[in-house]
Amino acid sequence: MSGDKENGLRKPDGSLIRQLELYRDSGYYPFHMPGHKRNMPPEAGEVLQAAAGLDITEIDGFDDFHCPEGVIARAQELADEVNRAAARACVKPLALSDWRQIPEGRYLAIQGTKVGLAPDSDRAPIEEEGFYRLIHTGCDLVYRPARTKFMRLVEEAGGRAYNGLKMLLYQGIEAYELWTGVSVTESQAEICYARMKKELFQDE
Repeated sequence: MSGDKENGLRKPDGSLIRQLELYRDSGYYPFHMPGHKRNMPPEAGEVLQAAAGLDITEIDGFDDFHCPEGVIARAQELADEVNRAAARACVKPLALSDWRQIPEGRYLAIQGTKVGLAPDSDRAPIEEEGFYRLIHTGCDLVYRPARTKFMRLVEEAGGRAYNGLKMLLYQGIEAYELWTGVSVTESQAEICYARMKKELFQDE
C-alpha cells in the first residue's frame, strides 16, 4: 500500500491490518459488499466476529479489484504460462461466443462473473443448452440466489452444480487465519455457514 488518500486511511507506513481497523472504527456504515455488514451472530464466536469487522472489499482508499484493460491479452499471457509449465497446449482463452470451439467431452466449469447475481438472476453468461452438455460439474461463484440460472442449466443438462457460498466463507477464514495466526475450527465454520444460509436464502 502506498500514497495518501483524502480520508486519511491509506498511509505509506501503515500496516494493512491497522488501516482496516481505522476504517472499521471510523463510523462509516458499509452499504458495499460483503453482505454481512460486519455483523456476525454471537454463536459464531469471537474469532469470526472479529474477522467480519475487518472484511471489506473495493473501498475508496483500499485495493480496487476492477482492472478491465488488456483482459484478452492478459488471458493469453496466462494461458501461455500454464502451457509452458505443463509442456503441452492444455489452456486456450476464448470469448464466450466461441464456446463451440471447445472439444467434445465433459468438463469442470467455474462461473466467475457476476452474471446471475440477484436481482439479475434470470441470466447466465452463456444461454445455449449445448454449452451445458459439455459440463460434468459446474461451480457458480455467485451465491445469491442459492440456485442460479447457470446452476439450473448445468443440472438440466445432467451435470452437478454448486454455488459459491462456501468459497465466500472459506476465503474469509483463510484470510483471517493468515492475518492473525488464529485458527478457525470446523465447528465454528459450520455454525457460520448455517447462519449464512439462513440469512441469505430465507426468502427463497
